Amino acid sequence: MIVTLEITAISLVLAGCLIDIKEQRLPNWCTVSLFALGIMLQYLHLGSKGIPDALLGAFAFTGIYFFMMKMFGMKLGGGDVKLIMAVGAFAGLHNFYMFLPVQMLTSAIMELVYIIYKKKLYTPMSFYMQIKNELLKIAEPVYKPQGPFIGVPFIVYIIVMKGWFCGCS
Repeated sequence: MIVTLEITAISLVLAGCLIDIKEQRLPNWCTVSLFALGIMLQYLHLGSKGIPDALLGAFAFTGIYFFMMKMFGMKLGGGDVKLIMAVGAFAGLHNFYMFLPVQMLTSAIMELVYIIYKKKLYTPMSFYMQIKNELLKIAEPVYKPQGPFIGVPFIVYIIVMKGWFCGCS
């Protein structure tokens, strides 16, 4: 049952990410369904304590993202915020210490690859100058759909947590 929920969650996230890349929007059927699956999964894991755990995970993860939005000037739409809440609910507060590092590290690697690819920054100096100019507000930042930068790390988290990458499950 739990594996079925996780595979369904991965499918929803992949579909939402593809739509976000193509249309720059995340549909409600993806984000709301994932949020409901997250609450259901936490309920199956923790019983009646799972529902508050899922909600607290959603709010904690959203709070972290709002802090980063303010600090780094990120632009997020409503669908992105709903996806953040959904993956936070899916991970739950009790897994937050495992979820957050996987999410941030995978997102950071994806950001670097995306910036290098989009801006064609193949040398360390050109990459450094672009980042410096963006921080000093001299250069235009690279705008992109945020869904994949939230969803793909979530998929990596599920794979790592389940041990699917090494056949441990």
